[in-house]
Amino acid sequence: MKPQFLLSVIAPLLLTPSMFAKETVKAKVIDPKATAILEKSIAALGGREAIEKIKTTRAKGTVEIPAQGMTSELTIIQKAPNKIFSKMKLGDIMTIEQGYDGKEGWAKDSIQGLRKLAGAELAQIKESSYLCVELYTLNNLASAKVLPEVKEGDTTYHVIEVELKEGTPKTFFFDASTHLLAKINASLVVGPDGTMKMESTVTDYKKFHGVLYPMTAHLTTGPVKMTLKVTEVSHNEEVDDAIFKMKK
Repeated sequence: MKPQFLLSVIAPLLLTPSMFAKETVKAKVIDPKATAILEKSIAALGGREAIEKIKTTRAKGTVEIPAQGMTSELTIIQKAPNKIFSKMKLGDIMTIEQGYDGKEGWAKDSIQGLRKLAGAELAQIKESSYLCVELYTLNNLASAKVLPEVKEGDTTYHVIEVELKEGTPKTFFFDASTHLLAKINASLVVGPDGTMKMESTVTDYKKFHGVLYPMTAHLTTGPVKMTLKVTEVSHNEEVDDAIFKMKK
């Protein structure tokens, strides 16, 4: 189960590959207070035991891009420990597919055809393949520190900045009253020209098989604003591994 799967899957589908770069970070300090915040979030979702009982997830929904007047259909299938397939249908214009079978990553669309992912794109889909982002983050920390709390209206957020063993820094905002992940700020590398900020919020948590799952996400990166609405979630269905493998 991946509470904000939509953040890491939608981004590589809608942004150009050059916006992502693999950045290896050196070992730094991991603040126990930051890991405690992650642990509380995992418990709030339903706990490690409940999360680890989920072996597959199938989610369906829509992606709305208001500026373009576009609504797309999205399906994401994940299988523990690290397999993922996603398919986004842009009306009659295009169908975009991506997959990762635990070793190889691939993408297919009507413009670029079928291609094998490498470098930053491969690292991105690999990270997307894990079912619970909080658990994956906790297990792959290179550094973590607690930032000052943020208050917006009546809501207070616990804020932590993390770097994983691979990737760019991310800032996580957790609702202080529920301990659930509410927002992520990340820097996406845009080739040699610098970085582009991405802000993502997740809301409307709903419980499936004892684990909470966000049903709505709002993403903003540069001038692009997107809203993802999950309409269906199912767990522990039989999933053929063939769907994750690179098409021939």
